[in-house]
Amino acid sequence: MKRWGELAAERPELAEVGRAMIYQFRVGLGYLATIRKDGGPRVHPVCPVIANGGLYVFIGNHSPKRYDLLRDGRFALHSFPNPEVDDEFTVSGRARRIDDAAVRQIVYDAYTATGATTSDDTLFELWPSALARNDPLSLAKIDPPLSVLARANVRATFA
Repeated sequence: MKRWGELAAERPELAEVGRAMIYQFRVGLGYLATIRKDGGPRVHPVCPVIANGGLYVFIGNHSPKRYDLLRDGRFALHSFPNPEVDDEFTVSGRARRIDDAAVRQIVYDAYTATGATTSDDTLFELWPSALARNDPLSLAKIDPPLSVLARANVRATFA
């Protein structure tokens, strides 16, 4: 897995599409899928933040998704749907809790600059293992005419 900034350096066009889709409503918006304790899926709306070379989410300290990520860091993040075009962007990988106060402040500043607010939360960095974009309206213009998929070449797991 790699940080957002590393994958963005490798696939800048895909990362820019992802950034645009995450921030299409100014505040970052998406759906975060986590894995419940019983192994079932859980999906929540979240406000992702791209800052400091990483992709982050603030998760409320009493939220079930916080417990999911602390126990089993696997996640999938899907961009919020655009009401005017059928396009989507997804990221999957592992989440890691961030306790560094300096990093938290940088991410918090970027988050609140969009108009979002947060308190009583835990910061997680989302480490992508895959980025994908599906744009059915422009598939004819893509070579090959399929959804674009970028996979990190590094395999790692978090304990």
